[in-house]
Amino acid sequence: MHDIGKVDTYKINEIGIAESLTNERLVGHMFFAMNLIKTIGEELEIENEWLLEVMHCIASHHGSIEWGSYKDCQSIEAGILSRVDYISSRNGMMEKRLQEYIQRESVDEEFKIYGDNYFSSTGIQGYIHQKVIEKNQEPEEE
Repeated sequence: MHDIGKVDTYKINEIGIAESLTNERLVGHMFFAMNLIKTIGEELEIENEWLLEVMHCIASHHGSIEWGSYKDCQSIEAGILSRVDYISSRNGMMEKRLQEYIQRESVDEEFKIYGDNYFSSTGIQGYIHQKVIEKNQEPEEE
């Protein structure tokens, strides 16, 4: 729900990549999400204090003002949402990095994703090893 405003602020281009629209650059998806929550919440007669707390989670989901949030996280729920959003934003890069390691048939002891340091756990090493075995068992294409 925190990123629902992106439906109004992004478009998918001709090659399938999301591109930000002018309203994303000028106002941002957080505004559109908060506006939608406020409008629907009032129509459904949801308690205003609860709506404000949900809107705060949206306004702070980037973690801090320096990272693009309207507000710093003020509640446990906002802090949890911010961390989950941060982690999920790295999924695409993690998938790309795993594919690189499968092609190389090895994984580095430490690696970076969007500037964050990670170590190759036994789980990641096992995953790469299994995918390499599967890759090598596939019949070659003619």
